[in-house]
Amino acid sequence: MVSIWAAIRGAFTALPLREAIGHIAGGAWGLTKALWSSPDKELGAERMNTCRTECPFFNKEYETCGTPGKMEPDSTVHQEGCWCYLPLVVGYKKKTCYARNRGLSIGWKR
Repeated sequence: MVSIWAAIRGAFTALPLREAIGHIAGGAWGLTKALWSSPDKELGAERMNTCRTECPFFNKEYETCGTPGKMEPDSTVHQEGCWCYLPLVVGYKKKTCYARNRGLSIGWKR
């Protein structure tokens, strides 16, 4: 498994500096909130199973939504996946599915 530092380095090389810093700051804030609240383990297991079995964005190596630092084909604006570390966030009810937010019929519904 590649370290989180490699993923962060990938984000800095793939994105403009300001945008990369925004992504990392957002991730740090999400991690802080996650550590202060309790996840729903049943919901998390259900969502994680959906990611692993149905989602083309799921990165098995990092267990992330998409590959950190990778952009959608033919785009310098849109990232591929939300790049979140799924085992940490899928148990939180407020977390939404990247694919569903993009209007795709894949991903978890609840």
